Amino acid sequence: MSEKLVIFGTGIAGELAHHYFESDSDYEVCAFAVDDAFVTSETFKGLPVIPTSTLEARFPPSDYFIFIAIGYKNLNEIRASKFNLFKNKGYKFASYISSKAFVAADKLGDNLFILEGCIIQSFAKIGDNVTLWSGVNIAHHTDIGEHVFMSCGATVCGCSKVGSKSFIGANATIRDHSNIGHSNIIGMGVSIVCDTKDFTLVKHAKNAVQIIAEITPEFKI
Repeated sequence: MSEKLVIFGTGIAGELAHHYFESDSDYEVCAFAVDDAFVTSETFKGLPVIPTSTLEARFPPSDYFIFIAIGYKNLNEIRASKFNLFKNKGYKFASYISSKAFVAADKLGDNLFILEGCIIQSFAKIGDNVTLWSGVNIAHHTDIGEHVFMSCGATVCGCSKVGSKSFIGANATIRDHSNIGHSNIIGMGVSIVCDTKDFTLVKHAKNAVQIIAEITPEFKI
């Protein structure tokens, strides 16, 4: 029997989550939810849009799973805050793991979004609320912290750690035995061959890789 699911978010991430859960999972999407100030329509994708203030009464946590469909805005902070909000309300979290992904991890958190072509090898650990876009490679004995977002084609080699709320850009590569601090931004196509501190931005600058430490809380991506 299908589990009943509410998706939080009606943006691009919400539309994608609805598509994947409906076409490639055992969940039945029953409604969408958004914060009260962002209700612009009574329906989305033919399903009701519920204000957060009335969600528990209409779709109680005893009967419905929830999935937080938010991207990496504000360095994953918004997705993290909504995950914690609904966790405190007692909701159970759904995860989408593509049937076309290879997943042999030792530990998988809640509210995961793992798309087609991802490879997660044995002894890896994936924290809560992590998004792995298509073609991401997570090697053995690697630890991905909570609220991380990894773009398509990114690779983390073996025995490495990625700190919470970090963003790893498309086709970036992290060398084995590396430790990436929390709240890092690793730019598209960058190769990391050393540890990074918390709040570090690493990006391409002309023909070199530039490391800019201390991302401020106001930094937007």
